[in-house]
Amino acid sequence: MPVATFLPPPDAFDYRSSAATGASGSDGGSSTGTLFIDDHNPIGGLQIDPEEHARDLLESMLLDTRVEPTDMPLSLLKSITNNFSNDRQIGVGGFAVVYKGKLQNGAVAVKKLTKTLDVHETKFHQEVDSLLRVKHKNIVRFLGYCSVTQGKVWKLEGRNVMAEERQRFLCFEYLPEGSLDNYISGKYFYILFVRKRNEKLCI
Repeated sequence: MPVATFLPPPDAFDYRSSAATGASGSDGGSSTGTLFIDDHNPIGGLQIDPEEHARDLLESMLLDTRVEPTDMPLSLLKSITNNFSNDRQIGVGGFAVVYKGKLQNGAVAVKKLTKTLDVHETKFHQEVDSLLRVKHKNIVRFLGYCSVTQGKVWKLEGRNVMAEERQRFLCFEYLPEGSLDNYISGKYFYILFVRKRNEKLCI
């Protein structure tokens, strides 16, 4: 049973967990309340929609650069890219297609890896970890990621075969000008990473 802590004011809501912090009571002191939520039988009918929850977080990132990147549900990425429609494509590469995702207060770029079987899972995890740790004005801001693996039945030589279907996505800030795919293909990030590593070795 997950636990959510709700504290006014609303702008203190921590979207990365089911919690909010920073409230003042009527006497000027702090007050705290804890609400236990049963996913199957929520108290008072309160339910949290994962997609709306993630959408609110993503929109908050566009307003506040201090908000940290997070994992995102596939349903949200489908929704903001119109199910990855061709008219939302803004960049195509050998291993990925980049889509423009539209939100109420702005836009984001969603990079969909197209050859997931050729990408070792460890490398994807390392890339996400690096993007989460490194922040620089010359790097497109990383907003989040989505990693979905599910079993799917495929026809193979007249037989039904169960195999894994991998879907991997990276979400970045949207740049209205320039070749976005060049910026998020890893090329510029790698150059900066090597430069910063060399600087540490020289210290």
